[in-house]
Amino acid sequence: MHRAARICTIAHPGQVLLSRATAGIVDDAELPGISLRDVGEHSLEDFERPERIYQLIVDGLPKDFPPLQTADQVPLIGTITIVNVEGRRMMRLMGELPSAQFGALLNEYRRFVPRVLQEAGGRQAEVAGDSATAAFAGAREAALAAVTVQEAVARHDWPHGLRPQVSIGLHSGAAGIGWLGLAVLRAAQLCDVAEGGQIFLSPVTAGLLADEDLGALSLRDVGEVRTRRSGELVRAWELVYELAPLA
Repeated sequence: MHRAARICTIAHPGQVLLSRATAGIVDDAELPGISLRDVGEHSLEDFERPERIYQLIVDGLPKDFPPLQTADQVPLIGTITIVNVEGRRMMRLMGELPSAQFGALLNEYRRFVPRVLQEAGGRQAEVAGDSATAAFAGAREAALAAVTVQEAVARHDWPHGLRPQVSIGLHSGAAGIGWLGLAVLRAAQLCDVAEGGQIFLSPVTAGLLADEDLGALSLRDVGEVRTRRSGELVRAWELVYELAPLA
């Protein structure tokens, strides 16, 4: 029971993980529509030896998830930067597209964007609706990751030839228990006021980047801007970048 509970803590919502022993039983049963995916060895809290983990694949259910967040990863400490990504006006498409097309777009978005965030160094990536969030150890890493996401979204082969855009908000704050708190809310506010293709930063994050070598990137003070949802005024800076022409 204790081992099962620890395996459960590293699974993403909608994901079913099995120990090696349980996977062996399932494999021998040869159940129709069900297969296994080996996701490697992972350290579990309170256990000395890594556990070989398998994912249960069921026909018709989501099968692609971000990498597992396991106990062998060093926790973030000190000041972290939150990156929040939101599909700009994506949910409006729910009433404009056939349900199958919208479902394919949203499913691909929920699979693709968290993966890009994690491959760029993001931790504890989560997705809800058309909003994806991850934490980064440094502001510069977060800024570069935000540009990477914008470029990846622009170049991705989306279902049915659709071309969604995303807005991105960054805010820096202290790490600790419950990092998905005020820092994420501020990043979400900045994401809300940005247009598709824009990256907005809080003054805190902009200050951390002021002395960093950002290469071709630059910062622009856009002053106070009003959020779409609440109408609240927030101070924002824009991370200015140039997207290379699409092929």
